[in-house]
Parts: sequence; C-alpha cells; structure tokens
Amino acid sequence: MENEKETTLSETEILSAICDLQKKQVKIAKITAALIMVFVVTVIIVVLILVPKAFNLMEQVNTTVDKANGAIDSVTDTIQRAETTLDGIDQMTESASEAASNMNQLVEENSKTLNESITALSEIDYEGLNEAIGDLKDSANSMAQIMSVFGK
Repeated sequence: MENEKETTLSETEILSAICDLQKKQVKIAKITAALIMVFVVTVIIVVLILVPKAFNLMEQVNTTVDKANGAIDSVTDTIQRAETTLDGIDQMTESASEAASNMNQLVEENSKTLNESITALSEIDYEGLNEAIGDLKDSANSMAQIMSVFGK
C-alpha cells in the first residue's frame, strides 16, 4: 500500500503541479489578452486621430500644389508675353535701323544734287534779277499803256 500511497501522492503532486501550471498559463493568457486589448485600443485611437489629420494634410498639399500650378501658369504666361514684346522690340529695332540706313542712302544719293542746287542758288545774280524784274515791270507798264489806248 505504501507504493500505492507514494504513487497516489505523486499523482496528487503531479495534478497539483499541473493545476498550478494551468493557473499560471491562465494568468499569462489573461495578461496577454489585456495587453492585446490595450494595443488594439491604442491602434484604434491612433488611427482615429492620425487618419483625419493625414487626410487634412493631403488636402492642404493638394491645395498648395494647385496654387503652385496656378503660379507656374501665370509665370509662363508672363514669360510668353515678355518674349512676344521682345520680338516686337527686335522688329522695331530692325525697322529703325533699316529706316536710318535708307535715310543715309537717300542723303548720300541726293547730296551731290543738293550741293549743286545750293551752289546754283548761291550763284544767282540777285541784282541782275531785280534789274530784269524792274525792266519787265517797265515793259508791262508800257504795254498796259498801249493796250489802254486801244481799249478805249
């Protein structure tokens, strides 16, 4: 019987050890479940807080990008207008240069004739011309007197 008692005690000890082990496992399982619950709640809170902020941030980024695109479009339009203006200025400069060149050519072509005309005008005998005009006036007066005799 002693053998049976030792065996029974051993079985009782074993059962007690198993019971203790299961209690420890249950405690560990409860602690693990509690930690998992805390982790899940933390993740849910973080998601509830961070996701709306992330959406707001994305909306602000999109708004900023749209404004930047608008500014880029405006700058591009301004640059195109400036290029058009510069093209117009280039054409105007070319036209002015061409007009100046044509003016120089005209002066060069006509300077000889102009000099000859000025020389000819300076060589006119104004006294002789005045005298001829006076003679013509006298002749016209004489002619008028003769005509007035016939006209009466």
